[in-house]
Amino acid sequence: MKATKTLPIIGMAFGSLLILLSLAFMFLTLPTPNVNTPNQVEGEVEGEIEPQKNTSEELKEEVIPYVLKESGWIPDWGFDLGLESLENNLGVVDTALPVLYTVDKEGNITSRGVSEEKIEELVSFCRENYIKIIPTVGSYDFESTASAFKDDSSYKKQIEKIIDEVERYGFHGIDLDYEMVDSAYKENFLKFLKELSEELEKRDKILSVTVFAKWDDANYTDHQETRIVQDYSEISKYADEVRIMAYDYTLQSSEIPGPIAPINWVRDVLEYAVERIPREKIWLGVHLYGYQWDSGKTIAFTYTTALSAIINDPDIEYVYKENIGEAYSSFNCGDGYICKAYFQSPEGIADRRALAEEYNIAGISYWRLGGELDLLK
Repeated sequence: MKATKTLPIIGMAFGSLLILLSLAFMFLTLPTPNVNTPNQVEGEVEGEIEPQKNTSEELKEEVIPYVLKESGWIPDWGFDLGLESLENNLGVVDTALPVLYTVDKEGNITSRGVSEEKIEELVSFCRENYIKIIPTVGSYDFESTASAFKDDSSYKKQIEKIIDEVERYGFHGIDLDYEMVDSAYKENFLKFLKELSEELEKRDKILSVTVFAKWDDANYTDHQETRIVQDYSEISKYADEVRIMAYDYTLQSSEIPGPIAPINWVRDVLEYAVERIPREKIWLGVHLYGYQWDSGKTIAFTYTTALSAIINDPDIEYVYKENIGEAYSSFNCGDGYICKAYFQSPEGIADRRALAEEYNIAGISYWRLGGELDLLK
């Protein structure tokens, strides 16, 4: 009898213990109330609690500062000098643009005659020194581009050849400098860019397109047809890099001497460009040469010549004209004729670098590497 009474009592005690444990567990697991300190409450009232900072995008922007990149073309006819320039400008030039290809009369992309040995020498040097190689297809003939863009199969042949060459040498991409294209072929030219960009993107390669300078209220006196084809907004849809030849404001064929690329005009070109091309795709073309108007002819010369024939000649005076951003000299060059010369200088390079940085564009592209001595340093 006593044993049977004891069991219910034990059961009741055990049940009470379970209830107490459950209550204790519930109390311990309740969320901590948000109790504000006086400073926090004051901040909420005055709206001074700052939002969370240092998002991943902000950190990314802080880690990768803006740096202006520099590149340069190396013509086939000055290949050795161009390679010498790369060696002389280690740490300055990020990308080499050797002009290795052209378009023949049948619309095929062919070699400009640089030997396999020279190409391999360039490739080896650039790999060792972490310099990108984006070779240029240079085309300067209406008949060739008419064949190249007459129909779909013609421009598709170009795409196949470009991809073959890029993969063969391990180039970082291709640069297209088509300076004579009739406006009748604009549609096929843009289709060519679109399809080529898709093939290069599959291989993580770069499409660069070199274009003539444009500016508002321009009265173009040369390459009008090609400028119609080179629609900046359309090209920027497909090109990873757009190189603008901001030089030859005064052409070598001009009978009247004038600056090659006056700095205010270069600014106008950039103003036009940034409204149509993303800034991170724009590369400003900068000349490294000079023009001298002599009796009945105009000659082009490198900075090497400028240094020896003008700058270091005690009998010749020259001046850096800040209003145009170029060096200028006027001197007697025989038979009573006064020669006039406009040419690039270290001050001119500095001014164009500063202008490119002001517009926050991707980089600068020099025409041409070779014979510029220490002009870029």
